[in-house]
Parts: sequence; structure tokens; C-alpha cells
Amino acid sequence: MNTQNQRQRILELLRQSGNDGVNSYDLTFKFGVKQAPTRIRELKDEGLIIKSRRRRDKSVDYILLGEMGGSTVTTQPEIQPQKPWEEELVRVEKNGRVFWEPKSKFGQGGLGI
Repeated sequence: MNTQNQRQRILELLRQSGNDGVNSYDLTFKFGVKQAPTRIRELKDEGLIIKSRRRRDKSVDYILLGEMGGSTVTTQPEIQPQKPWEEELVRVEKNGRVFWEPKSKFGQGGLGI
């Protein structure tokens, strides 16, 4: 499976899994996606909002929170953070650079773009 096919497969799995997310071990051993963390990073760089939640067994659950399209953000239903300091992040481009900012910084109305 080439890089593009791996990214497409991960995106399909993320969309199907909803708030349950997809586990990193499953991506590698069940679905045959090698270098899953790299593919996740590439999807984030393309504008997807993906939350990474570490588990006690040292695996990671990846949860699709939203997809960036132009200046709008489409998000999944709200996920309650497991810890009070966890907060959903959104991808923001400023002066040609990409930053990840807390969603609360933009208020209830979204990005305010």
C-alpha cells in the first residue's frame, strides 16, 4: 500500500469510527498501515483536525474532530476531554506558517475568519 493509499485508508477509518477513534496498533497490525504516525501527521498538515489520545498500553487513539476547507471548519460532535487540561486544537495559517491554537481562543462562533 503506497503512501497516498495509506492516508486515504486512515481517513476512511477515522470517518467511520466517529468519537471512538482508531487505535494505532489496529492501524499497523489489523489494517496494514505502516508508519501510521507519519501518515497522521501528513493528514493534519493537509488540514484535518485529529486528536491523539495516549492510552495506558502506550498505543494511541486517533480521533477525527474536523476537516478544514478554505476558511470553514467542519467538526464532529463535541468530545469531552479526559483531563481538564486537554483542549481541542484547530489548525490556523498565519503569514504562510501553520499553528495549532486552542479552539476556545476563537470563541463559540468558530475561527472568526
